Amino acid sequence: MSHVPRRRDASAVAAAVTAASIAVVNAVVTAVFKAAVIAALTAAVTPLVGQTATQPLQVRDILGIREFADRVQLDLSPDGKFVAFTVRNPVRGASVGGEGNTYFSATGVPRSMRGTDVFVTEVITAKTTNLTAERGSSWSPVWSPDGRLLAFLSDRDGQVRVWIWDRARREVRRLALDPVRTFFGFESIRWSPNGRKIAVKLFPSGMTRVQLDRLLPSTSRGASVVLASGDEVTARVFDATGDGAPRDGGVDTAPQPQAVDIDTTRSFLNAELADLAIIDVVTGRVQRMASRARVMGWQWAPDGQSIAFSTRQPDGGVGRLVYDTYDLFVVDTSGKQPARMVAPRMVQEYGLTFSWSPNGRWLAFESERRINVVSRDSSEARRLDAGNREFVQGYRAPLWLSDDALLAESADTLWKIAIASGAASAAVAVTDRRLIDVVAPADAQRFTRRSVVVAVTDPVTKQAGFRMYDLTSGALSAKLEEEGALGATDLA
Repeated sequence: MSHVPRRRDASAVAAAVTAASIAVVNAVVTAVFKAAVIAALTAAVTPLVGQTATQPLQVRDILGIREFADRVQLDLSPDGKFVAFTVRNPVRGASVGGEGNTYFSATGVPRSMRGTDVFVTEVITAKTTNLTAERGSSWSPVWSPDGRLLAFLSDRDGQVRVWIWDRARREVRRLALDPVRTFFGFESIRWSPNGRKIAVKLFPSGMTRVQLDRLLPSTSRGASVVLASGDEVTARVFDATGDGAPRDGGVDTAPQPQAVDIDTTRSFLNAELADLAIIDVVTGRVQRMASRARVMGWQWAPDGQSIAFSTRQPDGGVGRLVYDTYDLFVVDTSGKQPARMVAPRMVQEYGLTFSWSPNGRWLAFESERRINVVSRDSSEARRLDAGNREFVQGYRAPLWLSDDALLAESADTLWKIAIASGAASAAVAVTDRRLIDVVAPADAQRFTRRSVVVAVTDPVTKQAGFRMYDLTSGALSAKLEEEGALGATDLA
């Protein structure tokens, strides 16, 4: 018996939908999910052992179930022929990367990514290849814009770095020596529009691992006890008494009431402390754009000349600790000018919901459940009325339909929002299902197709699937639903 995780990532069909015609989109969706994702995971996971029809499920079987890595999206190649994804082996994760601390292994792997491997599956044949072959931990595969290269993170040589897989040559190479510093699964590599560079978070220049560890909460505040038996099955018990409920990956993030200087205080927010950098894909040259910043999200401008990024803990890192407030910056990729703040104190869940307009003149962002726009050359944001509707997306940025209009979700409806007037009109209303998310890549900023595919779920029957709607008429044109669960980005 093989275990196949039931939750699948809605973004996996985005590139296929882009390339497919409306007439065949239902077949494409079916092929990607049934042939690629299900077959790939069936081949990737280890069959449960020691279990027959008359025997109960063993503890070792439960601990050995492999799963999608937390908040790491699948990525479909631009031509729709290959799907890349990350699978985590919890048992192997307990033995790789060194001891480290509560947040990172000794090699710099975030705790939730230990024991991961990158897989690639051919969509049509369902042939699956483990690219990383259990050498350390590897995760967050992202295709280049032309689909020739696949970038991912790995500690296969002793520290987490960026690696590149050449699809034609079937070869893996290290891109640069500089170690990477990311914590959440959604902190992925971002390719430049022309595919010549990538943007990624690196270990802060001039800081040692010991210095960084001293800025993280003490491991004694959630101390764990490991229980082991003769057959090496283990359990880890955490004691969180007196420290509040754990958040964001099972670690204590209870707000501290006092005002502090976060640069000298132990805080969970310092798990994000890093340098935002650009790496040349050919030469491996590293250019650091923002130093010692708690960067959460970053997006290339359409012309590749600027990057917008959000940082945690506003007010320059001094003040009361907060967990849902972010500053938005724009930096010129030439490195000639320092980063400029364009939107202070955005209130979002993870600091990810912002996007560039097609002409690169505007940034749209969500804050306090409202959509806002700000010019890249100023810091005067304007809230769009949109009929006073609330827009809450933890992971999905507002999508630009054109330089004059946005597409955003509220109350199971997709709304077109005019930039000039702020007026909102219903584009797609999902009346008999709950709308999970628009099917689009994790870093999608623009949406130019005439039809949209959305992931939906039935709260009564628990069926989930996909529906395709015409953006002009709002009419349903195709659908695929089955038993199972779908997730947008959070695959926990």
